[in-house]
Amino acid sequence: MYSSDFQTTLRAITRLTNAAHLQSRRVATSHGVTGLELECLRWVAAGHQMTFDELALQLMIPDNDLLEILEALEERGLIMAATKDDEARTRDDVHIALTSKGAQVVISAHPPISELLARRLAKLSIDEQMILAEAAYLLIAALDETPKEEQVSATWPSLQGTS
Repeated sequence: MYSSDFQTTLRAITRLTNAAHLQSRRVATSHGVTGLELECLRWVAAGHQMTFDELALQLMIPDNDLLEILEALEERGLIMAATKDDEARTRDDVHIALTSKGAQVVISAHPPISELLARRLAKLSIDEQMILAEAAYLLIAALDETPKEEQVSATWPSLQGTS
């Protein structure tokens, strides 16, 4: 079977993913958005109006995942895409802004798990933070099923014809 060290590691990772899942479910139940959707709304609120690329960079998620999140938020009337002129030519010409409904969700929601983690991680030494960062990147690489060269750049429907 597996070594006890492996089992300990697997249990720790399972506890971490379960905690994140439970936090996301709490947010979804109380505010109708997932934890990642709330994180997206918070970044848009902090940046006032952000482009697709700026938001993807801040959230550190692939374009395809951000695309799905933005479509869902736009369908529910929590964000809107605004252009400087009617003929947006690139994704940078389209800015993402909160609607009043989206702003209300941000105001009323509890802080996402990332803020809790940030506060607690800040109390660790730099060496401890670096160990956790290296472990997290190893875990992410192990879970990422799509090699970078196969990832497809997504186009948000509001941005069609604008790449």
